[in-house]
Amino acid sequence: MNLDYLYFNIRSKECQMLNNNNCDLIVNMPFSLDINENEYWEVQVISAEIPCSFYNISSELENNIFRYLKNEGGDNIEVSLTLPNGNYTVDTLMTVLDGLQNDFTLTYSDLFNKFQIETSISVIFIAFEYFITSYWQQIYGIVSNQIIENGSPVYFDGVVNLASVHSLLIRSSLQSGNSASTASTNNDIIQKISLDVNSNGIIIFNQNSMIRRNIVKTSISQFSLRITEQNNRTLNLNFLNWEMSLLFTKISHNFNVVSDEQI
Repeated sequence: MNLDYLYFNIRSKECQMLNNNNCDLIVNMPFSLDINENEYWEVQVISAEIPCSFYNISSELENNIFRYLKNEGGDNIEVSLTLPNGNYTVDTLMTVLDGLQNDFTLTYSDLFNKFQIETSISVIFIAFEYFITSYWQQIYGIVSNQIIENGSPVYFDGVVNLASVHSLLIRSSLQSGNSASTASTNNDIIQKISLDVNSNGIIIFNQNSMIRRNIVKTSISQFSLRITEQNNRTLNLNFLNWEMSLLFTKISHNFNVVSDEQI
């Protein structure tokens, strides 16, 4: 269809879901937005209403596993504890971990915002190997290799961070290379949305926010949309739907003319 601009409203429940996740879907347009050789589409996310219904600890975020090595009776044993997906506070996190094992207890310091860990009587020591790419270790403040010996409670070196998601990234096949970041995998981002509401609220993005301009140099009839957190993990909204509005604006250009802006 030959249009100069189009406001296009998207409702996730009316799109084709991928992997049974309404944060990863295909949008089929009712008609094709065509362009000529000397034209391109400028695509902008101009509004969005997304429920803040994802959990701060979950398998989707890859931070619901608690791993350590324990020495009990002279034998080294690797332990892996799986936490149920959920919205955790400091208190609920300590309660769940206490219920999953008898090797240690966690206490929390409001003063330092740190967890302190103490082994049980039967455990000689517990060891944590630090990995910079480990998302679960960031929750507890594990930022270095640590060994906790029996009778010597120790604070983890880092602070507790239960705000595991602090921004939403709208990723799409609509981008065409005019987006970049320090992570080479982030060139499909068409909009970043800051997370400024509490859990169970509605994340609102509108004209008061910083809106990106994305260039698409082909006709458009279908495109993908995926909502991730800052580490490119697709979010799970627990079956709640969201809405978004895009603005498509046709731009004409002449490659034989160099504008002041291009200079």
